[in-house]
Amino acid sequence: MDSNINQVEISLTSGPFKSIDPQDFLHILSNDPLLIPCTAQPSAVFLFLSRTNFLEAWQVWLRASLMHCGYPMSLFTRFPYTTDLIYQADKWNPTRLYDGIWEIDYQSSSKFSLNPHSTSHPSLDPRLSKIILETQKIHKNNEELHKPSYQKVSNHHLIL
Repeated sequence: MDSNINQVEISLTSGPFKSIDPQDFLHILSNDPLLIPCTAQPSAVFLFLSRTNFLEAWQVWLRASLMHCGYPMSLFTRFPYTTDLIYQADKWNPTRLYDGIWEIDYQSSSKFSLNPHSTSHPSLDPRLSKIILETQKIHKNNEELHKPSYQKVSNHHLIL
């Protein structure tokens, strides 16, 4: 399975892709919470867990869902002066998009807040916020588990 995902990554990143701001992408997901099919496919909540998960989701359902929902059409109507293809989901580079999602400083974003009670910035959909917050926790726990303080050497074997 991993070899298939690696092949997907190569094919998805080797074309003339346009970029989308990762925060704008999260707004798209927030504005249409059904784009993440949590009920029909519960494992969809793990789409941000790893680049592999994201690329698989992109290939299997996310890109098709975005195209089916009319992206870029709804964004072209919001930004009629846009003539570039930047908002065509089939032109986005999912690898760069995933990396960009994890480069966002969620504590000081000027575009949105993960806190549903925020008064200073618009809040993302509560379900999307929860997915991001829980994924951050998993990433942090994974980093902690790889610290030397969690590793013990027993009988010349490394135990995690």
